[in-house]
Amino acid sequence: MTRLAGFDPISLEIMWSRLIGIADDMWTTVLRTAVSTIIGAAQDVGCEILDADGGSVAHASRSMPVFNLVMPTVTRAVLARHPVATMRPGDVFITNRPLALRGTPGRHRRDHPYLPP
Repeated sequence: MTRLAGFDPISLEIMWSRLIGIADDMWTTVLRTAVSTIIGAAQDVGCEILDADGGSVAHASRSMPVFNLVMPTVTRAVLARHPVATMRPGDVFITNRPLALRGTPGRHRRDHPYLPP
């Protein structure tokens, strides 16, 4: 609670709405530029904003709920292998390591999370 001590409720709501709006814009961009019918028709995609430790900050309103559970786990697995200190501007991490993420609900071989720092 001490981390939020400097925020008043109105400022917090404004910031929260902005983060949700950014995640929603990400989701819309992925949907509009998708060539896969899995993304375009089924909308089987999720967009999420995470902190430097892989914790969930905000996710798109229309994201598949299972992705909201998976992305923090995926991000922490990538961070364990590629610490933040080694990342450079323009890096994007793509993974498809189901064994490293076993036990994660909804995770299967054809998922490809993209993680731009």
